[in-house]
Amino acid sequence: DMAILGRQRKNGHLIYSSLTLYCTTNWYTENDMVYTIEESAGKAFGFPIDFVNMKFSRNTENTKIIENTGYTEAPLYILLNGPILQPKIEIIQNNNVINSIKIPIELVEFEAIEYSTRDNDLFINKINVDGTKTNLFDILDQNNTNNFFKLPVGTSMLKISADTNIKYAKIIVYRQY
Repeated sequence: DMAILGRQRKNGHLIYSSLTLYCTTNWYTENDMVYTIEESAGKAFGFPIDFVNMKFSRNTENTKIIENTGYTEAPLYILLNGPILQPKIEIIQNNNVINSIKIPIELVEFEAIEYSTRDNDLFINKINVDGTKTNLFDILDQNNTNNFFKLPVGTSMLKISADTNIKYAKIIVYRQY
């Protein structure tokens, strides 16, 4: 049984946290054990966080091959900076589009779209020039039952396209298990 999860403390790029477990041995005696879990090179609890860098060319279709080596689908966080017209995010496996979302919006310079598919943290927002956020859920295709999709297990291609050139995108893949 997990008893205590200690406070996290940061040291440079590392995060430290202690975890106290109440364990029963093979002889059914209780031993209190404390494990210190250290995040290093993006891994902690087996939950690595991958930052996917995408370089965009003059064309408007850009892809990145990502392998989800976990046991479940991986949530995504995507940030697209303007100017951009009608961006589209697709997940492709075996040359088939398995999930996609098209965002019918035009962003000017210094505006952005942020999209999250983390459990209990689903959102799609427009970040305005002044830093305020506007929820974009209502402009999505309501017939698309999977507007918030995750990266499936295995090798997939993440494709980001738009009706205009894409200047910058930040993609974070949270592989959980």
